[in-house]
Amino acid sequence: MSIAVPVCNSLTFVFTALSGALLGEKLGSLPGTKSAMETCSFGYQIETCLGMAFVVLGVYVCISS
Repeated sequence: MSIAVPVCNSLTFVFTALSGALLGEKLGSLPGTKSAMETCSFGYQIETCLGMAFVVLGVYVCISS
């Protein structure tokens, strides 16, 4: 039970972002940062993808320990 709440709360961000992308929602971007090198899958900025990767990595570390 003690790990269920942090895992649920952190994965909510990931699934919300991915669901929005699948539905065609565009993530807000900073002016002048729309180059192809600064986006990752689904057209998100690299910072968003990096954040999702860190969330998944954090959940993995919590579950595996």
